Amino acid sequence: MSTWVLRGGVAVGLMSVAVVLIGTSSQTRPLSDGQHPRGPRQQGNQRRAVVLGATGATGRKVVLQLLESNDWHVTALVRKAGASDSGGPRSERLTEVVVGDMMELADASVFRGHDVLFNCIGTTRAGGHSPSGRRDTGGAKAFIDVEVGLTSTASRLAAEAGVKIVAVVTSEGASAELFKGATWIEYIHPLLYMRTMGEKEQAVLDAGFERVSIFRPGLLHRQTGGFFEKLQDLLGFGSLKVETLAAAMIRDAE
Repeated sequence: MSTWVLRGGVAVGLMSVAVVLIGTSSQTRPLSDGQHPRGPRQQGNQRRAVVLGATGATGRKVVLQLLESNDWHVTALVRKAGASDSGGPRSERLTEVVVGDMMELADASVFRGHDVLFNCIGTTRAGGHSPSGRRDTGGAKAFIDVEVGLTSTASRLAAEAGVKIVAVVTSEGASAELFKGATWIEYIHPLLYMRTMGEKEQAVLDAGFERVSIFRPGLLHRQTGGFFEKLQDLLGFGSLKVETLAAAMIRDAE
């Protein structure tokens, strides 16, 4: 495994598994295209991407930025039609596949013919990932079921359908070995979160993709204009903009 760390830019490993740590700093600048560890961007190729978590903060930015390039066709897995609207113009290169309950995803055909899976799913202990209400119960188990269970299912189906590359968002500090097997960790969410993110990574690694890129951002700035983000800006707390994370994931895939 190769690990590249770059504060304020984009960095990836050279081998089949890359762990990407992205932070912020006014001291550094992004790598130029020729300096990028993945090598020069391959332009002019028509690519097809599946975006899981297309309605979340990062997923929306990934969809929007992919559609800004004529090189990409995008399939967004959503729970209701129109949910992947990211504020940009609708594109003929965007296809929505409605999956009413993501936890019951079972059809590998939605992944067939695609090159890359962008896994941007994310939930909280409060739940809220199913419109039916049947699976909207919160708690540690529901949190793990979505982050690890859904990731495992989608990764397996995508790999079976021939998807070669996956990019998955987890978190800085992710570790599947953190208090492994300990049940009491469920009562301390920051620790549970880091272990769950590590298990999410492992689920992707076990699926059989040719290339895996794991993105471990620290504090994310979702650019919602909310109180906490305004406070972050006022106090100068460093955080990574979701549009920068999305750009890093796409650049890696290209």
